[in-house]
Amino acid sequence: MPKNPFIKWFIKHKAFLSQPQASMFWDERIIGLDLQESIVQSKKAQALYGYIESKIAHDYAKLIDFKLKEAFSCLDYSDFDDPSGFATDKKASFAVKNFFKVRQSVEFFIKEDISQHSDRNAQRSAFHRWIMIAQILFKRHCYEGAMLVICLLQVESSINRSKELPSVFQENYHYLCELISVVDNHKILRDKIAAERRPGDFIPVFLLIKDLASLNEVIGSQRKLQKASEFQANQKEELLESIIKFIVLCNQHRKENNLPSYLEANYQRAEAKHEASLDHEADAFVDRVEKDKTLPNLYSDGLLPLFWQRGCSEDLYWRKLLDVPPSPKLS
Repeated sequence: MPKNPFIKWFIKHKAFLSQPQASMFWDERIIGLDLQESIVQSKKAQALYGYIESKIAHDYAKLIDFKLKEAFSCLDYSDFDDPSGFATDKKASFAVKNFFKVRQSVEFFIKEDISQHSDRNAQRSAFHRWIMIAQILFKRHCYEGAMLVICLLQVESSINRSKELPSVFQENYHYLCELISVVDNHKILRDKIAAERRPGDFIPVFLLIKDLASLNEVIGSQRKLQKASEFQANQKEELLESIIKFIVLCNQHRKENNLPSYLEANYQRAEAKHEASLDHEADAFVDRVEKDKTLPNLYSDGLLPLFWQRGCSEDLYWRKLLDVPPSPKLS
């Protein structure tokens, strides 16, 4: 039987990783000084800590990827041939409205995962993890999901990024923000997608709609002037063809894969809460954030920083954590 209190605690409570709201249970427990001290005392406990963080991060990345693809699979050619439904609710088809509904439920899930905690240390723990989740989504080429996460983290005001994030998280966060920069029509992101293109890339929907709307505008103007628009028309058809191919892939993914029941329960809970509080969600989120502006002490009061005094620098420790360690042996 392990002597380390943290490992003992995990053996007793490890079922939480396959239950709904695992992150809430974990974030509220990990801020306890008893667990922090026991993690400091054991490299095996540190490896276990990294495993738990990466397990939750990969689970939530899977949830986002699955739900967005599931909703996208319901769209069809007509939704993109005339993409005005993505900009105007009155022109939106049921499938487009459903896609936005799913997207908003995912947004609610992300926001609440951070803001549901009254303790800033727990908020910070969740914020760290969502940076990891965005990285995982980028690696999976789910650009739609990665952009959704980073855009929400950019407006999350409860975390002082320059003072509360370890340096490697600051570095990764700023890199991700640069990737989604709007400069030169999102050139950095477009170049990355083009350089790493592969079947199944989930291109951000707003980029697809922006490109289609621009092509429609050019084609419409040329027709009014009775000029040839064959080049732009061919560009549009090629883009539409690639979208339809991805819709087919999303349908196959939905039929061949299932979301674990505990992740489905997380989504259903977020969807129900989002619908119930749709009119008040934004104000409630701000109120929760404003409750406590004191800086957290997690990783700053001689507890977890002792990791770095045991032959592992702060930067190296967090880089190791982000390498997604396998489940350590606990005996």
